[in-house]
Amino acid sequence: MRGDLGCVRFQFFFAPRFMVWGSYFAPEVDRARDTLRQVEDPFTVLPNHNSRVNQWRLFFPIIGYVFNLGDRPFLTLPFLGCLVTLSYIAALFRKHPFSLPETLLATMLMAMLPWYFVSTGWLAYFDSWLVLGLLVAAFSRNRWALLAACLVTPWIDERFVLGFPIVLLVRVALVDKASGLTKQQRSELLWMIGATLVYPVIRALALLSGNDPVTQPYASEHTSSVFAVPVSTFVAGLWQGYRVMWLFVGVFIAFAYRRFGGLAFAFACFLVVGTAFGSLVIAGDMHRSLQMLLPALVVGVIHAKVIWQRAFVGALAAAVVMMVLLPASHRLWFENYPIGRLSQELLREPPDDEELMNRGIARASQLLSEGDTRGAVMIADDLVDRLEFPVTGLLFRADLHADLGELADAEADVRRAIELAPNSPHCHFAYGVLLIEMEKRGEALDEFKKAAELGGPQWSGYADSTAAIRMLSR
Repeated sequence: MRGDLGCVRFQFFFAPRFMVWGSYFAPEVDRARDTLRQVEDPFTVLPNHNSRVNQWRLFFPIIGYVFNLGDRPFLTLPFLGCLVTLSYIAALFRKHPFSLPETLLATMLMAMLPWYFVSTGWLAYFDSWLVLGLLVAAFSRNRWALLAACLVTPWIDERFVLGFPIVLLVRVALVDKASGLTKQQRSELLWMIGATLVYPVIRALALLSGNDPVTQPYASEHTSSVFAVPVSTFVAGLWQGYRVMWLFVGVFIAFAYRRFGGLAFAFACFLVVGTAFGSLVIAGDMHRSLQMLLPALVVGVIHAKVIWQRAFVGALAAAVVMMVLLPASHRLWFENYPIGRLSQELLREPPDDEELMNRGIARASQLLSEGDTRGAVMIADDLVDRLEFPVTGLLFRADLHADLGELADAEADVRRAIELAPNSPHCHFAYGVLLIEMEKRGEALDEFKKAAELGGPQWSGYADSTAAIRMLSR
């Protein structure tokens, strides 16, 4: 628990951008809205690129659906996962055994990594539970805990399957070299492999039978994007995965050399390096994928105590200071989001209504272009409900309803917009366009005349209005 409290203090140095949690078109919130749609219906299809990958991450949406969790309780689950995972990490260190100062410092270092930043800053990202599953699978001696981790965690995040070779490497590396694998340990490994294979087998069967609507489109979009990423971006993503903590990954490699040697050591290096570089290309959020190496990192920290002995606590303290001083960021293929201090975040102005409207329409338009009309309508609904003067939102939602053929709903939105802004030429012009679609040409002519009269010759839509008037007059 002391380790957990110590890690909370580092929120002062690495604070989430909580001022944008109520906004749109940001990684902190975009996927959260889609995940909450899954809670309402865990098997709903999410066609947009950002959330398509969530289609198979069903564990927590099903939990939310079965227990009827509200939005806020559901969104607290990643934060709860941080507390549980840090407690587990601290318990691992204490077993080896670390002193209280060593445990506190080592646990703090683990909380200055992307899994923690994402789980406490990006809503509905369950990286904390993924990391917990990886660590339990790598270190637990309880067969039921191992089976639960291997069966459940892939349904939280499929990166568990991709990181599973590192899990097996760690378990084998920790076996006593003199006695080798016992019968029970070999049995555990077989049970773990069998349990982990359940997830990829189900996905493969779904894909081959045509019951997987998301994997192929996601892979196609992903492959076309990865080649546009500069090499320098991959290097930056690799660094942001662990920053100073790469030192302890190196210690793990040294430990593997002493433990294996020869071809086995070469294979261990291949797994570590392959997982690291594979993490850069399997997903756009590179820094998150690199957390698949965390079990090896933990072993590196444990083994560093054996190597450095009395200097260990000083080395941990120095690493903590360096991690605090060095800049951290969410490094994605095409975006970079620096992680600022709490004092900076408190000075950030929350978005005003105009910014909310612009960001909401930008995100909804993006969803619309990707075929996620329902997601776009939900954002438009949210804008109309939240804003005090939602004229632009009403007109935008009216366009969405019209595209869906829901002309009565579109007309209701435009008429409400006109009630709120009776002197707006944009509202009357939008109503005229809608009335043409509804084949009410006489009423449309009147609306275009009002728009031209209210806007005047200087209005940007004046030429279009007069052209519509000439056409309808004929």
